Amino acid sequence: MNLYSKAYYLMEGGHNQFLLMVPLFLLSSFLDLIGISVLAPFIGLMIGNNEVYNLPILQSFFSFFDLPINKESLILILAKAIILIFLVKVLISLLVNHLIFKFSFDIATSLRTKLTVKYQNSSYSEYTKHNASKYIHNIFSIVEKFSQGFLLSLLRMVSETLVAISICILLISINPNAFILLIALFGFFGLFYQIVIGNRSQLYGKQSNDFSKKLIHAIDESMSGFKFIKVMKIQNFFRERVKLYSEKFALASRRYYFIQILPRYLFEILMAIFIVSVAIFKDLLVIPSEVLIVFATASLRLQPSISQIVHSYNQILYGKNSIDVLYADLYEQEKNSLIKKDFFEDESIL
Repeated sequence: MNLYSKAYYLMEGGHNQFLLMVPLFLLSSFLDLIGISVLAPFIGLMIGNNEVYNLPILQSFFSFFDLPINKESLILILAKAIILIFLVKVLISLLVNHLIFKFSFDIATSLRTKLTVKYQNSSYSEYTKHNASKYIHNIFSIVEKFSQGFLLSLLRMVSETLVAISICILLISINPNAFILLIALFGFFGLFYQIVIGNRSQLYGKQSNDFSKKLIHAIDESMSGFKFIKVMKIQNFFRERVKLYSEKFALASRRYYFIQILPRYLFEILMAIFIVSVAIFKDLLVIPSEVLIVFATASLRLQPSISQIVHSYNQILYGKNSIDVLYADLYEQEKNSLIKKDFFEDESIL
């Protein structure tokens, strides 16, 4: 079973909530698109670009409402539209984020409850195959990495991907030449990122899980055997174990979080290169000034979306190991329960 099938299994009971969020993601993307479409001509007017009056969408708007086209009325209408659009967008974004957080933490609560029941209902021989720190680690750390790492990141990636796609559709419809330049820069970045970084997030995620489990076990042993450790005077041995696994856990986590901040700065450089290149070669690319404003505005919105998508993708890879651990525990419990049920209900056996 693949990664997302396992995640779907772990989200049992929350599928409907997930589907209800999709229309809100689409609405948020649409508002982003409208916001860029309105903000670009407003900026053009403020810097004295009279070519803005030639934009078809504005001419259609004024002719539909039979309004005179002049700078003062246009600035006033666009200013009101921008405030209204971004106000609605903020409210929708707050609602979306509230639902995302609620969904993720509800799933975490459900999984922790299921794991606790599973471990409590285990046979004594099965329970003693692992120490208590392993169960604590799974219930707390592994569930947290799945719900707040993988699941939260997946939802954010879906939301930002829809925003990025809508902006790309707008840009390619306005000027394909400039859009090809933008895609070429992103393609170069993607190739560079894959060669240099690759799947290191997945590796560091697995290392972090392993060292976190060992660290909890070392702490548990050093605390639960307090009297024995004192009598035998072996405090240094347990102290060094805690220190060793703390350092290894910190190293894996530090490497992972460094990878997380890297895309943001690389994309800022890319956006600067793109805007400057389009401005310099606008005559060669046949880009009017008002279109250049649209691309510059869209690029500023596209940069955080792409950064969030890359960040979320790394988080998904980082949390992949947690899915395997949770699925193995919960699916095995369900499978074993069904086997036992079938065995005792089979009359031919009795």
